[in-house]
Amino acid sequence: MGVGKNTALPDGGYAAWTTDARPVTTVVRAAQRGSVAPCAQTDIIVDAGYLSANLRKPGVDIVDARLPDFYSGRQIPNGQRAGHVPLAEMFSTAGIKAGDRVVSYCHIGQQATVLYFTARYLGFDARLYNGSWQVWSARQELPVEVNPLSPED
Repeated sequence: MGVGKNTALPDGGYAAWTTDARPVTTVVRAAQRGSVAPCAQTDIIVDAGYLSANLRKPGVDIVDARLPDFYSGRQIPNGQRAGHVPLAEMFSTAGIKAGDRVVSYCHIGQQATVLYFTARYLGFDARLYNGSWQVWSARQELPVEVNPLSPED
């Protein structure tokens, strides 16, 4: 959103960073005043209307980044409905094909950024539904599904 070339996600996260004996510190430097010119990413951010219109569109894969208990409806987020945006399969088993558009969501758009980043890194046409479940769940006219997890989950 305007700082792209100055940001990165570590491959493997903090665990991989420390396993590789990379430097870490507990020292917190004083904040310095700076400025950021936000750049709206209208080519990658979608809204509930887009998601609703593309739920079952071939070539558009909508991926939930939340924990399995939220996806299944076993755990209900505070003040929200149980369940998930209707999906055919999870990202890892969906058979997302080259050329597909991958749209990720989660609770409020935070966890979905990892899926967005990964899909983009892998060369997919990626989008992020930043309203995520918080906005979708609040709109009673939009469909939801509640699916029990398989016994091995």
